[in-house]
Amino acid sequence: MTHRQKLLLALSILISAVFLIVAFRGLNPASVIDTLRGANWLMIVLAAGLYLPAMVLITRRWKFVLDDTVPVPVRGLFPLVAIGYMGNNIYPFRAGEVLRLALLRQGWRVPVVRGAATILVERCFDGLVMLTFLLVPAVFIDLSDGGVLGLGATPRRLPPLGEVRHRPVAQGDWWKIGRYRR
Repeated sequence: MTHRQKLLLALSILISAVFLIVAFRGLNPASVIDTLRGANWLMIVLAAGLYLPAMVLITRRWKFVLDDTVPVPVRGLFPLVAIGYMGNNIYPFRAGEVLRLALLRQGWRVPVVRGAATILVERCFDGLVMLTFLLVPAVFIDLSDGGVLGLGATPRRLPPLGEVRHRPVAQGDWWKIGRYRR
């Protein structure tokens, strides 16, 4: 390692340490342990078990779009997709897409414009899926009674669901949605 590389490594460790101190300042370890003890680990394992196949499908979809540009194997794209999604969860403004684009350029020599076009096409597919998630349930909602979606709207062609018990989000329990039973 050269002197410059050692200096950059020390600087990056220092910056990481500063941000870790800022991130964990005021954290109550006992509260974290209590929360982890109360977690539903079966649901966490199931979610992780569903996440991996979803990432493989996303990677295959990106490969399908990218194949006309540069043939990249799924094994080469999977880490890029995982790192990109991690970046989207950590960095603001969907910067994970830019990270994925930079890694694609660096590892596979895909031109930036072509890589960006494939990511844009992929995001358009995602937008269409989200639009479908909104429009399909709209078929089952009757707005003729003057209600707004979810507020006074009556379902049609669906069996009655019975009484729904809930607690207002204003009480600060929004994260417990789904835990309440009749």
